[in-house]
Amino acid sequence: MPNINNITVPSYEALQPYHYIYDNLPIAALIKRQEVLNDAVDFNTGVLENSIGSRIDLAARLNQSLTSNGDLKPTAVDISLHNIGYHEDGIYNEISYIRMKLDERNKLAQIQEGANYLSLNINIPSISSGIFFQTGILELKNSSSLKWRFDAPNNLTADLNYPLESAHIHYYGVTPKPSFLGSDYKNYTTSLSKQIMNNTLRVFINGVQIFSDFEVFVPPANPNTNSKWHKNKFSLNDDLISFQLLNSISQYDIIKIDFDVSLAE
Repeated sequence: MPNINNITVPSYEALQPYHYIYDNLPIAALIKRQEVLNDAVDFNTGVLENSIGSRIDLAARLNQSLTSNGDLKPTAVDISLHNIGYHEDGIYNEISYIRMKLDERNKLAQIQEGANYLSLNINIPSISSGIFFQTGILELKNSSSLKWRFDAPNNLTADLNYPLESAHIHYYGVTPKPSFLGSDYKNYTTSLSKQIMNNTLRVFINGVQIFSDFEVFVPPANPNTNSKWHKNKFSLNDDLISFQLLNSISQYDIIKIDFDVSLAE
């Protein structure tokens, strides 16, 4: 608004037929009111001019982000600096939201939906391909020798038990008896009426142990003689009491056996 102070306001002067003081009082009051209005208009004009910014006018600037009814334009939000880093954790519509870094989100992307089980890969020597637990529940069951115990809050302990069926007695250096009245030096018995535990029979001829799955050379009873070494092996009969040699030995050979007998029965 132009500076109205530069515009002269006509008023009564002393040489005119008026009282230049009293008759000019209404004119002076009007001049003062115009000055107040001019200052207010100048202030508001300055505020509007500063609001224009780099645009031609304020209306052009407002049209960039507001619709005609004053609503915010969606396009104005899209082209603005809408970075998640400027946001804060909070609650919207009674739902809690938090910000997440990219590396945290990448870790979550590696978790399958609904994954709430532990995946284990157990290598067992007898199973070359291993055992894979992909889904479901892995059960840790008790056995005759092992018992699982859980202690709060997250301790799982395996207690070793000694089952009754494992209780047994060892026999060492026993001389077996012939299975028949006339010894053929080939068929023998443990001389016990109770069965021995399977895979516990050990046979020694002249101090050398022979086996059930392959033959070994057995020396003669008297190493000073010129007798040859002979191959031999044994097989346990189904009665788990008697066994037989592959080749008969002589009456001078010394045969001893070791075995275990279960105490559970």
